[in-house]
Amino acid sequence: MPCTLTIQSAITNPVNGNVPVPGMSAGATVMLNGCIAVPTTLTPDGRSLTVSASGFMMRLEGRGDANDPLGLAGNSILQLVSGPAGTGEIRSRALVSGTGAMPGTTVKVYLLPSTYLGEVPVDAAGTFNGSVDIPPGLAPGTYTLQANALGTSGQTRSLSIGVLMKSSKSVTIPSGRATVRFAKDSAKLTVRAKRELRALAHRIGPSRAHSVVIGYVQRDGTKRDNKELSTARARKAAAFLRSIGMRGVVVAKGRGVDARKPGPRGRRVDVSIVGLPR
Repeated sequence: MPCTLTIQSAITNPVNGNVPVPGMSAGATVMLNGCIAVPTTLTPDGRSLTVSASGFMMRLEGRGDANDPLGLAGNSILQLVSGPAGTGEIRSRALVSGTGAMPGTTVKVYLLPSTYLGEVPVDAAGTFNGSVDIPPGLAPGTYTLQANALGTSGQTRSLSIGVLMKSSKSVTIPSGRATVRFAKDSAKLTVRAKRELRALAHRIGPSRAHSVVIGYVQRDGTKRDNKELSTARARKAAAFLRSIGMRGVVVAKGRGVDARKPGPRGRRVDVSIVGLPR
């Protein structure tokens, strides 16, 4: 009787003996075609890993909580980060892409033994490209990341890979905050606003600390207009920070009206400096 496996739930050792009981060691991989482990080719490119088998390919990359590429440890081990529970403007994530899956299905992603991270849709050509969030509060160490697709034959195509989980403490530097204000209906940085941003950059110094820039407006105009103006303010401040030498990743987001400050004090951008320990 042929060996078959057609599930997309988490595959642990009791389900398939090719997945080791304690999980994968860092950098190790197992690719299943149905219930059979198949030979793979592992191709690192400095920031991502591509794992290929006959008729199927998957590419994985880790991103930090400022959307910065985390790269590989030892040139071949995927790195992910888990931030402190309840903090962070942007969740760290794993990028998942590839080819050879059954069109119209999804690729389901887990941290073994049973943590479901999310799914990535497969298009009509059998390709997929998306991301899943990494939960906060995970202890540093080695984890097994598993991505389960259905191949074109309907058999499970499962990749299990040992990854390194790092602690991304969103460290707020005591002097690493600034608030700059804007004239009504304007995204132009005032002389005072530029002075505040220069002072922030001077306090941080020539580090590669990452910045999160959040724009707001006062309650006025439509929701769409508020979103556009708050985003324009954030982008203007972010561009200025880059222009004066901020070397880390600068992420800009518009939040529209701040319910806590709906009046003129809402015409502002808040800048927070966060650190990603390496």
